[in-house]
Amino acid sequence: MLPALAETQGPIGVATHLALAYGLGAEATVGRAHAVDALLILAARDQFDGKALGEIVGLLLECGDLALNRVVPCLRDTARSGAAAQIWNLLTTALPKAWSHNRVADLVELAVELAQQLKPGGTVDGLAEVAARKGSSKSVVQARRLVSALG
Repeated sequence: MLPALAETQGPIGVATHLALAYGLGAEATVGRAHAVDALLILAARDQFDGKALGEIVGLLLECGDLALNRVVPCLRDTARSGAAAQIWNLLTTALPKAWSHNRVADLVELAVELAQQLKPGGTVDGLAEVAARKGSSKSVVQARRLVSALG
């Protein structure tokens, strides 16, 4: 249903972003693939608002309604298929809400890949605090890599 929804005419609103976010976290692999297809359709039509989807994804991560181990591969596939800038915008919007998530390192690792590719500069809210933590947990290591990639 998501690819068909993406092909409809008109503006993309909150309900569509919510459906896409839940699609990215779907239990069934085919559901997640449809969400990626929908995002690529929207990107091709210049209708993929990464920040708007990032707000929804961040909120759903914050309340525990999305599993990052399902979402991150979808985001990576979408970025590698031509929507890297939109996924970067999604990540910079979602990450500030996700720092306390137990699998945030995977999300940050994707952000590192995109920052190295896109060279966007700037920073991400909360990144400096995570990178400054003591220890060598995967999330801290990836946060430090992201700081370095952002230059």
